Amino acid sequence: MYREKSEGGDRLDTIAAYITLSSVIYYAIAIILLHILRTDFDPRYRYLSEYVNGPYGALMTSTFFVLSLGSLALAFGLWRTVSSKIRFAPGTLLWLAWACTVFLAGVYPSDLQESPTTCNGRIHNQMGMIAFPCATLALPLLSLPLRWDKKWRAVWASAVLLSLPMIISFFALDRLGEMHLAGLDERFFLGITLIWMWVIGSKTLAIARGREC
Repeated sequence: MYREKSEGGDRLDTIAAYITLSSVIYYAIAIILLHILRTDFDPRYRYLSEYVNGPYGALMTSTFFVLSLGSLALAFGLWRTVSSKIRFAPGTLLWLAWACTVFLAGVYPSDLQESPTTCNGRIHNQMGMIAFPCATLALPLLSLPLRWDKKWRAVWASAVLLSLPMIISFFALDRLGEMHLAGLDERFFLGITLIWMWVIGSKTLAIARGREC
């Protein structure tokens, strides 16, 4: 009976890891495609969410839901595989807030920067004002405790190092926005987030497979 429960848990962890990794791949490919298809948008200035306006808006909208699902799967897999839940509770709560606000940001599409603000655009901006600080705090709070978890110790340094440029990117956003480079900063921020998710998702998968073996 115990063995059956253990195998069921391993399968859940494996599925969570695959969802996380698949979401990273989908998001990255979709964003690259949008940059190829929408050459009229200046990536240095335009936020990614602005790509919802236009013929390929559905593709951009899908990335919000996929990233939210992948983030939830990451939280699920990480929570199940760490030994001390208390250490990871603050970071997990912030990461769940990130996942939920990313989902809502997909429900309420963004406006173009030079266009009048709509109700949907206002809500979208409010979600962004919650999502980005939550992710900025969640990464170090989830990465640092990995040092004291035997199964995760091999990746803790990489995870922590990835959180540092994210923090710098977050605090540089206003300054770069004045230089019309906010879009570039946002892409850097999200790129770091995707790499971090890949590191955590890959380790979750390795842990799950290790238990299966």
